[in-house]
Order: sequence, then C-alpha cells, then structure tokens
Amino acid sequence: MDSMNSSPMETLAIDSVGLESRSWTEVSAGLRLPHLTKLVLSVPEFDFRDLLAFLSRQSALEDLTLLDSPANLGGNVSGLALPKLRTLTCPPRTLVAILASSIAVPKSCAIAIRPEERQNTICLRDWTYALRAIGTRQFANDISIALILGTADCAFPAQGQACAVGALEQVEDIIIDVRHSEHLQHNVPDYLRTWLSSSTLPNCGLVIIQSQRKRRPSRLYHYIMDKFPSPDVDVMEE
Repeated sequence: MDSMNSSPMETLAIDSVGLESRSWTEVSAGLRLPHLTKLVLSVPEFDFRDLLAFLSRQSALEDLTLLDSPANLGGNVSGLALPKLRTLTCPPRTLVAILASSIAVPKSCAIAIRPEERQNTICLRDWTYALRAIGTRQFANDISIALILGTADCAFPAQGQACAVGALEQVEDIIIDVRHSEHLQHNVPDYLRTWLSSSTLPNCGLVIIQSQRKRRPSRLYHYIMDKFPSPDVDVMEE
C-alpha cells in the first residue's frame, strides 16, 4: 500500500466483481495517490459513501469513469471535493447520487452518461432522472454533456415512453453517441425527441452526433436541425 501511495502512478483501472463491500473499504481506506489523474472503476460492490471518501483523497484526479453503479446508492459524506475533475463518466443512477450529494463539482466539467457495464436492458426512467438531476443542480459554469446510448452488448430501445425532463439551462453543448444503437439514426423515438428538444436544451449551442454510419445526413440529424432552427446552434455528425 505504501509503495502505491508513493508511486508516480497517473492512470489506474480496477475491474473486479465478487469481493465484499467491506473488503473494498479496507483496501481503499489507505489509498492516497497524489499523482493519479485518470481512474476507471468497475467495482459494483464498492459502497457509495466509501467511494466518495476514496475519491476525495485523490486530489489530482481529472478524469473519472465509473462503469457500474456502486452499492447502497444514497447517503452523503460532508466536506468532499474533486477540485481538478474535468470529465465524469458514469451510469445514470450513479450520476443522480453524485449530484444529490454535497461533493463539490469544479467550475468546468464534462459529464457523460453511459449504461451500466453489466446490464442487458436499458431503464429509460433512470436516464430521465439523471437528466433532471443535471437540470436541477447549480453549476458554477455552463457544462458539456454526452449521452452514450448503448454498449456493444446492450443497445437502446427503438421505442419508449417520453417523460418530461425539464430545462437543462446550463448545458452549452451535447454529444449524442449512437455507435451502439445505430437504429436511432433512422427512427427517432419519443424519449429521444424529448431529450433533444429546444425546451430541454434552451441554451445549447452545439449538438454532435457520433455514429458508425457513413451516409449522411441522417434522420436524427434532420430532426435536430428542425428542433434547433437558430443559426447559433451547430449540428455536426462524426
């Protein structure tokens, strides 16, 4: 443990399933990596409060990816901050818990929402709650968000009920990643129409569609162009 804490390690990825929550608490309690800037965690047994405490000790952390939601989401630990965090990528339920906690989010931070690593279905309700959490959280500056719609093993549904999200007034640009849900390029379901509306994103100035498709423009592109007619909004396909 001491050798890790004194190492110049800048990147760390942990992928493990099956250890008890107490085991992770014991392992993480003594870890303080002063040079760690990038962390990828896939440890669903990690208790949420212990995760927050662990993260708060990594003062140099800039890029955080959580592939699974930790155990016992909820609760809080006061006085936590990630002063240098620039990119946060996590599942929707985790994002709701983080934004509801008192952990301080830096002035400029990009947020990416992705499906749980170990799931084979998508719960659209979780995504709606995550977007609402972004809309209700007060950030020091405007933010960028990315919606990673699917994984190699789990595509987004072709249809789904639309639920009101509210206005995400501080979102200045958004990436729509449909590389694992290419069907969304051809048919824009109701839930995606709600998420990508000018009422949901009233101050958005840039929309980027990421896909594997070569033929452009897509139906999704035309839909967004129609919903964001202002010349101040740029729509790009990559």
